[in-house]
Amino acid sequence: MNLYTLLWSPSFDEYDLNVIDLKIMGDRIGAMDRFSELPDYIIHHIMSYLSTEEAAQTCVLSKRWNHLHASFPILDFDQIYFVGKALATKKPDFLSIREKRRFCKHINRFIQFVDASLLRFCERKVSMQKFRLSMTLLDVEGDTSLLDNWIELAVANEVKEFDFNVQTDDMLYSLPETIFSAKFLTTLKLSGCNLEQSSNSIRFHSLKKLALDNVGMDEQMVQKFISECPLLEDFFIFPAWNFKCVCVSHAPKLKIVTIDGSFYTVESIEIVAPSLQQCTLIHLGNTCVINMSGCPHLNSLELKSVNVDVVLDLISKIPLLEKLIIHNCHYLGRFAFSSNQLKDLQFLYCNQLDAIDVDAPALLSFSYQCSHPCISSINVPCPCPWKLRFLIDHEGGGFYLPTLTWFECIKEEFIRVAHQVKELSMSINVKDSFTLDEFRKRSPSLPRDVENLIIDVQKVPPSKYAAYLDCLLWICFPRILCIEAKQRKTSIKFIETVYEKLINRDTKCCNSNIIKCWRHYLKDFKVESFVPYKDPKPLRVDNLMIELPRLPEGTIRFHLDWCFFFTYS
Repeated sequence: MNLYTLLWSPSFDEYDLNVIDLKIMGDRIGAMDRFSELPDYIIHHIMSYLSTEEAAQTCVLSKRWNHLHASFPILDFDQIYFVGKALATKKPDFLSIREKRRFCKHINRFIQFVDASLLRFCERKVSMQKFRLSMTLLDVEGDTSLLDNWIELAVANEVKEFDFNVQTDDMLYSLPETIFSAKFLTTLKLSGCNLEQSSNSIRFHSLKKLALDNVGMDEQMVQKFISECPLLEDFFIFPAWNFKCVCVSHAPKLKIVTIDGSFYTVESIEIVAPSLQQCTLIHLGNTCVINMSGCPHLNSLELKSVNVDVVLDLISKIPLLEKLIIHNCHYLGRFAFSSNQLKDLQFLYCNQLDAIDVDAPALLSFSYQCSHPCISSINVPCPCPWKLRFLIDHEGGGFYLPTLTWFECIKEEFIRVAHQVKELSMSINVKDSFTLDEFRKRSPSLPRDVENLIIDVQKVPPSKYAAYLDCLLWICFPRILCIEAKQRKTSIKFIETVYEKLINRDTKCCNSNIIKCWRHYLKDFKVESFVPYKDPKPLRVDNLMIELPRLPEGTIRFHLDWCFFFTYS
């Protein structure tokens, strides 16, 4: 542990002071003094990287730090620190009587904390950079005056970023008109509240980012909102009511738009934004009419849960499209289109996607992610690198356990036809027991080389580890083999098996075969590094078998040296 870590360790008091060298203690105190001599704005900047709980702990360091925390311009209040994750993530309707009692006890402490923190900050007479509130209201009418007062204090202190997320049962909390006079706002995020038509003018002349998630307002109010924000660059909307039409216009600087169709209730979308570059559309039915002719510079489009007819019609009308992400769009069938500008194409969890035929000579990256390889043919002729991910479970629904056919399809329909595979990632659970000989008979061709093979082992019995490794290395020869170490017991055992098999390669296993197994083609290997999940900085591993049980969750990387030439740079 270095001096900086020791200085800021929340568990410093747990150390036995008798065993800490006095020189280190002196260095620690000296470092603390030098740290406290920094200007206020630098310490505030450092505090901005801490959580609310961690920032509050700095109060005990000294009187100056207590003052600095009181004037810290980022006020982030989340009930989860008081009521716990289990209660904080439950909707009010699903709380039992006992849970409601416990919730009320903790939420009252939370309210007192927010009230005291706000009043203490306002006494400092400084501008507020950010105000974030996330809480659940069991009594909307009873808490309205309290929330109104908090919002008024934030606006009075020239708040620049306002993030307001309130969960209720049925009745939405109505924001006070004070919010419309927050002329210093650059970011406004609202969730779970009601925004009524204002009798006053909207003064969001500095607003650049607007997010309306489950906010009660009509179509006219949305249009008025956008038209009164001349600097708006980023807009997100998920309507609380059943919107029929979403119109985005009079937004000359708008660059990013995200529209969630509220589960297929939106019938038409019209966007007129000459500077728009990126658009995401979610949950749109096959009858939804989309007009984006007023977006001549649109180059990035993401479609989630959108009907196939809408997909094909829309992309054909965007001539400068460079990035296309199709996410969770089912029943696409045969997907065929051409584009001279497209550089990045991604298919994520698209069930019933039978074939891909893309003519895109400028394509630089192709990604396919799904639970099962259902493609009968894939034609992406340009020499761009592919990224392939096959997972056993996903948000699109369905749970697939790989079979021998599953492995065969990955090899023959994807790896074999790709010009180069930059990354092949598999998170799988082996259901059937099969051997390398069976796989060899079904797919006798030599495995292709790939740059990275990433494996996440889930519920694979130890008796199948060796066969599983053989099948993986009959699909491809990776230059880098990455194994995820998530489930400690399972992962450690699998990594140990892989390490042992790589060291003790018996090359007498298949001398009679023309195309032999991976053991005959692997010249050498080494443990390249270990990358922890919490800190992406690679760690050197000198003795894997000794260090492995002590390593945190992360990824172990093996560098494999094959006896043929790799084309990757």
